[in-house]
Amino acid sequence: MGKFMQALVGQWRRWALALSCGLALTPMPTAASLAANGPDGTIRLFVVQQPLSSLFETLGTLAGVGVQVDPAIDRTAIQINLHGRHFEVFQQLSRHYNLFYWFDGSRYSIHLPTQLARWALPVDRVADDYVNSVIKYTAPYISSDSISFNKELRIVNITGPRELKEMMEKNLANYTREDKESVAIIKFGVSNR
Repeated sequence: MGKFMQALVGQWRRWALALSCGLALTPMPTAASLAANGPDGTIRLFVVQQPLSSLFETLGTLAGVGVQVDPAIDRTAIQINLHGRHFEVFQQLSRHYNLFYWFDGSRYSIHLPTQLARWALPVDRVADDYVNSVIKYTAPYISSDSISFNKELRIVNITGPRELKEMMEKNLANYTREDKESVAIIKFGVSNR
């Protein structure tokens, strides 16, 4: 057997050992997703030692979602056991390392708490039920206490990255109380207005 084949077989044996033990020593190829994704969509992963940014990217690959990791995150995950659906695993890992996480429906955004800002968005002309719907739509999975709605002051408090604030503003701007209460009845293509 040539040197190339010996190296290839040796690499395959290391991957097979890592998969059989459930270890994630380095980001592995797609074969790792077969072992890590259960039939019900759960992820089970035991990490010996891996940079957090690389681990989040690996988890994103296993979950089939995009991941944006703040470049300032330079810590290493050491001996951590992760198990659950993708949002539970991201939540476990983020809480364990005190990181902010936010899932917008297509990708996770991971940040250090020191990189976040606070905003108060006035929502004077927006109905309460719509504000709550926009919060759930904009951030279905997010670090606890990152978004709250104060009904008395008519303010949405946000702690997060600028992109979260901008997305929330955009989604809230698409709807006002007058829009909801103004209904046009159209009969046979003719408006009554």
